[in-house]
Amino acid sequence: RDKAALRRFQYACNPVAILVSSAHGQLEPFCLLLAFSGFVVVLRGGQSVSARRAMASGALLGLAISGQTWPVLFGPALLAALPTWRRRLQAVAGAALVGVVLFVTMPLTVGTPLNKMPYLLRHLVGNQPSIGTWGWAGVWVTQHPTALPVWSDPLWLTVAKYGTKAALLAALVAVFWWRRAHPLDMATATVTALIVVTPALGNQYLQWPVPSGTARPTRLTLPLQIVLGIYAAIFYLPMNMLTYTIWQDADNGMMFVSLAVSVFLIAALPWGRRVWDRSAPFDGETGSTPGPETVVSDRAAEQAATGPAGDHDLPEQISGAAVPDRTSGPASP
Repeated sequence: RDKAALRRFQYACNPVAILVSSAHGQLEPFCLLLAFSGFVVVLRGGQSVSARRAMASGALLGLAISGQTWPVLFGPALLAALPTWRRRLQAVAGAALVGVVLFVTMPLTVGTPLNKMPYLLRHLVGNQPSIGTWGWAGVWVTQHPTALPVWSDPLWLTVAKYGTKAALLAALVAVFWWRRAHPLDMATATVTALIVVTPALGNQYLQWPVPSGTARPTRLTLPLQIVLGIYAAIFYLPMNMLTYTIWQDADNGMMFVSLAVSVFLIAALPWGRRVWDRSAPFDGETGSTPGPETVVSDRAAEQAATGPAGDHDLPEQISGAAVPDRTSGPASP
């Protein structure tokens, strides 16, 4: 529990989270709060998670997706946290129900004209950001400048279209590669893969992997967060005080820096944690439940106190003792 409190404190003090929440002011904090609340609901339920918890977790993720579409990236990790396909279908139903209710009630809640509803639906399904100043696409922009804005130039519209598809493919590859991992590790890998490959990154995207990465850090997580904080701070603070000409030169330079940041993001992924033992209790980062060895030892001591047991009873006792309850301890910061 002390380590869980430390993780919450680290997230609250994270420079990326502070900058995006205060300087950028988009919906990232709201979406992350709802999405990771869904993870908490599921992980605290353990292997005996109820249908109500499954639907509640899906509803929370559905609310996050209703704020912005990108939290759908957490969907595979949330479904992987559920123990059965029945519970996963219930979570999907909860998310779909929230989305449908919010959409069809828009004429009542926000005054959307009924004749605009089909247009909004097409926009929600086909929305695509324009090319940004990040990674491979950003460097390409510096080498092939255009008189037109990147959101109207035919070349960059095409690059953004196919680059977005490549980023989604990278996210799916990450889901497959970490398909047996802890859900929070899968969430970190999924959003990181999209961030690295996307041609249309906004600096607020850098907050996406922060909660899950902070909850289950690797050896490089802390250095990575420092680097990301410095990278984002340069855009949010000194670059906003530059004249347009100087800002453009600095922005072109930062596009090359983003390549190194992308490499760091990949290196900091939980490469050594791609298999999650569902039968194990929460580890030291998320709770204080005793491990299987402790439970077995306690059972053996109790058996010794009450009387000898036959050899044929021991395997059954150990197999039953090696699956302790996973119902205590917070699951995310």
